[in-house]
Amino acid sequence: MSKFKNQLGFSDTISMLIVSAIIAVIFIGGVFVWQEVNGDKAISNFLNIWREEVSHKTLEPAMNNFADCLAEGNTILESYPRQCVSKEGRVFVEDLGEAIVDNTMIKVAQPQVGQFISSPLTIKGQAKGPWFFEASFPIVLTDEEGNEISTVVATAQDDWMTEDMVDFEAELIFDKPDSNKGFLIFRKDNPSGLAENDDSITLPIFFQ
Repeated sequence: MSKFKNQLGFSDTISMLIVSAIIAVIFIGGVFVWQEVNGDKAISNFLNIWREEVSHKTLEPAMNNFADCLAEGNTILESYPRQCVSKEGRVFVEDLGEAIVDNTMIKVAQPQVGQFISSPLTIKGQAKGPWFFEASFPIVLTDEEGNEISTVVATAQDDWMTEDMVDFEAELIFDKPDSNKGFLIFRKDNPSGLAENDDSITLPIFFQ
């Protein structure tokens, strides 16, 4: 090394610094060349991986209605109509679809859709005269699977020989089934037995 120093006038320390600087320049130059060739592709790959991680781990399915909230196993309030409270505190009210118990032939006033019922149950509403036969028509209570629990005959509270709406009432006595949900089926009385004269509406309820 002394020969090297004598010829170039550099000490060992300075020589080492020069060699290190040359290596650093070569390394940095190589990095710049790699970035020019592969940089965009590498960044693109990184972003794609990040998007996949976000979509799979951080994004949750949108919760837009009562059914979505119920499916997530959130708290259900036993109100009328029912309400579902999400973990974030959002409240979704059940859409009861009132049209199911209100058509041109019959309107059910009591109980209402989704109501909790117990025995004895008072049933009230209005139906047009042709819904009756001999001033009555049947109402059937079933469980969630459609198994019949009880049946009752609703009776007209006024002259049923009319095309107008007539008040009806019935009192249904039943034993609570194992299931929590059930249906009240209001059937048009059809003494003819002809299928084209059949009609009915179904009212979903819950057992108290």
